[in-house]
Formats: sequence, structure tokens, C-alpha cells
Amino acid sequence: HKYSHMFMRSRTVQHRRRKLILQYRWGLLPTNKLLSRYKLSNSDNCPLCNQPDGGHHALSACPALSGAVTKRHNDAGSLIVQAIHNGNRAAELVMSGVGMSRRCAVMKGKYRIPKNVLPDDMPDGLKRRIRLRCKPDALMVKTEKNTRHYELIEIKYCRDTDPTHQEHRADRQHDRLMKMISIFDPRADVKLTTIMLGVSGCIYRRTEQKLKGLGIQGAALSGLLKRLHYMAAQHVEEIWNTRFAAIKNTRHYAISTWSKRKRDLHGQPMPDHRKRKKMKQLP
Repeated sequence: HKYSHMFMRSRTVQHRRRKLILQYRWGLLPTNKLLSRYKLSNSDNCPLCNQPDGGHHALSACPALSGAVTKRHNDAGSLIVQAIHNGNRAAELVMSGVGMSRRCAVMKGKYRIPKNVLPDDMPDGLKRRIRLRCKPDALMVKTEKNTRHYELIEIKYCRDTDPTHQEHRADRQHDRLMKMISIFDPRADVKLTTIMLGVSGCIYRRTEQKLKGLGIQGAALSGLLKRLHYMAAQHVEEIWNTRFAAIKNTRHYAISTWSKRKRDLHGQPMPDHRKRKKMKQLP
């Protein structure tokens, strides 16, 4: 998509952020997987969770960084829910399960599936369990000719080059909820819409088509795609900084810079001829 590489020509994206995105896309992030190939690390496992390390693991799959990854998901979900709320199908949006800070402002506290939306023949105990356990990112409901149409929305971040794995996970995530609705309301039309976003800001063409189907059109759609792209780029740097800080606080942290390593190794300060001296300013 044309919005997938906007970080390259944007003046608001700093050099460090652009460098991290390019390193992730080319597989050159300095993780243990890469450092072990260059004989700079004794292990190719993640220093935080001891699982196989790599670029995608560092930015999206490490359990030790789940808080930062969840924040990225909530921020993107909040933007999408806000755009749906301002779009052509705003009346069909009944709940949202993402974005703790913005969710209440947009949906006025509707972060669980309403009781009146579920089939009338469904037992109250089952309704209560569904409302407690099943929280899709968003739910849209409309009734036409005595037929209730349910559309569940699930947002996932995935590899830029291979979104199929995350799509399969999203398809199976709400199977039980869709099955229960179909059992107690055979005439209901239940479908799941998965919105896939690349970790480094990749925007897929089918993602644009699905957002159009949710009632987001014209300039609102273009603005949403741009904000999603730049937000993903921002979170690449934030998650990487969080990982670096977490590794630094562990016991087995090894100092990477050569000057600090040499100074600590000998236990002596850096020689004078290695220090940078300030030049005297002429009067």
C-alpha cells in the first residue's frame, strides 16, 4: 500500500526511529539471534524470556514486553473505534473492548456485550459468562427484516511479510461466541472482520477494503491509515527502548560499547589522549 513507507519521507520521523524500522524490515535488529552469528553473543535466545530471539520476537512476541505490546494494540484499536463512531455505521457500534483511556469517552463505558444484543432464548447464566469472558475489540449489530446481523471486529499486529499466522489466530479467537449466537438464534448472520496491521507500519490493501466496509470513507479513511502507520512506527521505537531498559536492569547485562568495556576491564580511567578536549575560543 502507498501508506506503508511514509516514514521514509516524513520530516516528523527522526533518524533513530527510521533506522530501527529499516533494521526490523531487513532482519538487522541487534538481537541475540543476529549477534550470535557474529560471535558477539553466547546464546541466540532472548535475554528476557529465554525463548528464540529475533526481530519480530523483540517487537511483538516477547512475554516480558506484553505491557508495551498491549498499549500499541489499544492505541490502534482506539483510533479505529473512533473512526467507526464517526462513520456511516456509527449507530451499529454497540461495544468496544480496546483502549482503556479513550474507550469510555467514545463508547461511554460500553466495554462489555450488552444483554439485549444477545439472543432472547439464551439463558441468563450463559449471557453472564459471555459478557465476562468474551470481549471482542468491537461489536456491530443491526436488525433487518427480523434478522439480526452480528459483526465482530478483531485487530491484530502481524509480520509485515506474513499476516496469515495472526489471521488464523484471530479467526479462532471468537469461535465459541459465534457458535453460541448461531445456536440460540439460527436466523442470525454472524461474521468476523479481522483488521491486520504490520508491526513496522505496513498497511495492507485488504485492510483498507475492510475499513471501508465498516463505514469509514474518503478523507477519514486516508487520515486513519496515515495515523495507524505513524503510530506503528512510534511504537517500534518505544518497544525497543523498553526492551533495552529491561535488559539493562538484568544481572547478565553486558556493556556493549567498547570504551566502557575497556575502562571497566582495566579498572582505570580513560587515558588523556583518548579524551575529547575542548578547543579554546579566540577572543
